[in-house]
Amino acid sequence: MQFQVGAKVLHPIYGAGRITAIHEKQFRQQIDRYYVIQVPTQRITVMVPVHKVDDVGLRPISGAAALQEMWHVLESKSIELCSDWKLRQSHISEKIRTGDILQIAQTIRDLTARRREQRLSQTDRELLEKAEAFLASELAVAQDMGSEEARALIRTRALAGQSA
Repeated sequence: MQFQVGAKVLHPIYGAGRITAIHEKQFRQQIDRYYVIQVPTQRITVMVPVHKVDDVGLRPISGAAALQEMWHVLESKSIELCSDWKLRQSHISEKIRTGDILQIAQTIRDLTARRREQRLSQTDRELLEKAEAFLASELAVAQDMGSEEARALIRTRALAGQSA
């Protein structure tokens, strides 16, 4: 997939950002092109080789339809998570690593429901924080809002879904 300067993209590890430049760098005899991505929520700049975009999982920011579906998932009935902490945390970590907003929304929804029923373990709390931060990163870039505003909106919608 090819991107242009100014494109809003999501890096599955660092979160959402905007391509600010395309640089060429020479290493030994080979010249490679890199996307320079500014990730505002992390306050970092990431460089991704153009030829490694698919391997890295760099993708365009989700559109309006995907965001609408994300809200639906956040507000839907939760699924009970595995009681075995090791399996649960492994499954949740894998969902977050995908960078897929629907899987991350499911994670937030289900951990939020679990938190209402019982106290979350330290690792579960950390995973919930990580999922919220990642989803807020994409929402903030997609909707041109601050990441804290996006996170508050995500929390509100996830809690509203648990009250229904």
